[in-house]
Amino acid sequence: MKRRGFTLVELMIVISVLGILMTIVTTAAVNSIHSAREKQTEAMRVAFQSAISTYQAANSSGKWPSPVQTAADNAQTVVLSEEAAQTTFRIIVQKATGASGAAMPLIDPHGLIVAPTGAVDGRTRGLPYDEARQGDGQRRGITTDRMLFGYQEAKSGRFRRFNIVYHAETDSVTVHTESYSELVRKY
Repeated sequence: MKRRGFTLVELMIVISVLGILMTIVTTAAVNSIHSAREKQTEAMRVAFQSAISTYQAANSSGKWPSPVQTAADNAQTVVLSEEAAQTTFRIIVQKATGASGAAMPLIDPHGLIVAPTGAVDGRTRGLPYDEARQGDGQRRGITTDRMLFGYQEAKSGRFRRFNIVYHAETDSVTVHTESYSELVRKY
């Protein structure tokens, strides 16, 4: 007698092997996405930090963007408030895009992650800068002065803001991924 088809045991083995392979592939893909987000976050953090320093160096009077300059005038190491940090990022992006006079090559905004003003950290998904500026069929684009600048958490993809610390002893700034409250405790 000729056998047609597969036995139940053979089908169960094939399905199990496929399930194991799918688990391996899915895990590798998710890890790759997390790693890409971490690398993008670090690149944006470094780019903002460099752009703020370049702004100060290129400014004929040697002044920082106004929120940072306020901290520099007080000659103290200080964690800028979340609003002051966001204002600094807006100044940098507006200068880079020419929205506030002649463009300065400070930062390429096209790879930045933003959220609309009023978005709550951890509850909103960030948008690429270009997508936020253009909007979609249902919403108008967001203007730079209504954007928050930050990054996507590696695992959840949720939006988080960058924060800034001004260091008086070295007259420099650092951009951080830690929350404002974590930085206040640290400094």
